[in-house]
Amino acid sequence: MQTLNTAVEIYRALGKDNYWRLRKSYDIKISERKVTDRLTKKLGPRQCAACGREVPKMERAHINPLSECAKTNENNLLWLCKEKEGEDPGCHTLFDKGFASAVAMRECKQRQVKGLKPVLRKKMLRLRNLYGPASLQQGHPKPELASLRKQQSRHTPGSEEWSRLQIRIAEVTRRRTTKNALTRAMAEIGKIDADALSDSADQSRYYYEKGYIYMLSGRPDQAFLQFSSARDAVEREITEAGNRWRWAANTCLIAQVSRLLKAADSSKGWNWNRISKEISEALEHAKTAMDETRPAGGVSSKSVAPDEYRHASRWVQNCTLHLVKPAIARKHVRKAQEFLKLAEKRWESMDVSGGWDSGFRPTYLSLYGQAILLRARSREEYREALKYLVRCMVLLIGLRVRQPEGIRDTLFSIASSLRQLKDPVHAKVAETAARCRDFSSWTHPFVTKG
Repeated sequence: MQTLNTAVEIYRALGKDNYWRLRKSYDIKISERKVTDRLTKKLGPRQCAACGREVPKMERAHINPLSECAKTNENNLLWLCKEKEGEDPGCHTLFDKGFASAVAMRECKQRQVKGLKPVLRKKMLRLRNLYGPASLQQGHPKPELASLRKQQSRHTPGSEEWSRLQIRIAEVTRRRTTKNALTRAMAEIGKIDADALSDSADQSRYYYEKGYIYMLSGRPDQAFLQFSSARDAVEREITEAGNRWRWAANTCLIAQVSRLLKAADSSKGWNWNRISKEISEALEHAKTAMDETRPAGGVSSKSVAPDEYRHASRWVQNCTLHLVKPAIARKHVRKAQEFLKLAEKRWESMDVSGGWDSGFRPTYLSLYGQAILLRARSREEYREALKYLVRCMVLLIGLRVRQPEGIRDTLFSIASSLRQLKDPVHAKVAETAARCRDFSSWTHPFVTKG
């Protein structure tokens, strides 16, 4: 049976009719839209809460978005402006791209209620100017590669700075959606002499990237070794803040690859007990790194937060979400819910200056739905789980990327819920899930023969 590698292939395998049937029947965004329509009259005049403008194009916005498992109520809604053609992005777009946190947006609504002057748009535009229109892990591969190669041309081939840029070139190449991206990425990483890298962080980045390429190529044995080498490289100088979050990152990847190894051979990789223990330690390292790199005057929209701080903060959130996975696998419902609440609390205060990443949204939605599914006994509870699982599916397929992370576990969970509801489309969803070449699945690992 042919594997599914891209979001487009997954959409086609599901079938247009099945995809839209799932959305119309279960997607929380569609079901909550009726509540939003009903509450519109209570939102007051059509004035943007972030900038005060009364423009023709206004949009109702959720302070805690539905893509973060929020519900619709009057306290969670406000008016935000939509941009006109040729203008800077509207306040709604800026918020959706992470240039304001939910906490800041809630304060914005409170200022509006008190009749105070809106000030949030200026802060959001400042952050956009500081960090650019893309978030931490996003970007446009072709111009980025051209820029990296231009920088690299100023350095001697094989030198440390040349090699640092070459690692980044391999990473950007790996992220591309072209069919031969992984082959090209391996060729790019192969141009580097690991012995020429004297800095522990550079060594770790090299092994991390090589491990990632091996993992996505379906070679978990090699990936495990590379991620372990990457962790060993920074462990020797673990007291440095940057090395702490890198240690955390590699630990999470070793745990992920362990699931692939265990599925193929029970004698390989880490078991669930060790995964929980290692990621808990990784979380503490990431927290320490975040505290040590936090700007002295705090994070503000007036200055760029250090990259080390942003990466550390991002891995605190990643580790917290990763800890939900062994809890779900071992059916520890309360534990899973505790970690989800911690992740939710952190997420509310995050913007791009603190490591905000749009990729957290589908991950949180999927885990939230899986946690509900663990304790589901009634039709209402299975439908409740589907609200979040189907929304996650929509987000992942909407990204139109190669190998959307988490799609396999999400689709299997959707199929399980649909089966309980005796919805006949469950068979098609399960069949599609089984074909997904997704190496981030923890509860339904994708096993290769390579």
